[in-house]
Amino acid sequence: MIIILHSDFLIKKFKDKNQQTLEDNWLEIKNYYQRFREWYEERNLYHKIGYLLTTGITTIKDLYNLSLVSSKTAFLKLLDEKMKNEFRKIIIG
Repeated sequence: MIIILHSDFLIKKFKDKNQQTLEDNWLEIKNYYQRFREWYEERNLYHKIGYLLTTGITTIKDLYNLSLVSSKTAFLKLLDEKMKNEFRKIIIG
């Protein structure tokens, strides 16, 4: 299913044969790749993002959009806040 979604995404992106559109779309794809690669390669980001996605606290789309409008430091703080808010809901005893 994921492969189909990615294929549909790429088909839509490259449907228009206009050179400028193709270059713009390729740049967008490269930006996604670079961002996700950064998240994968940085242990701290990898685990925090993995936790937030696995527990359903947020979506990858929301995190990606947040990362576009935040500095790296602010983005890390946002991740920590999302996790803290979830931990506050846990009742012990």
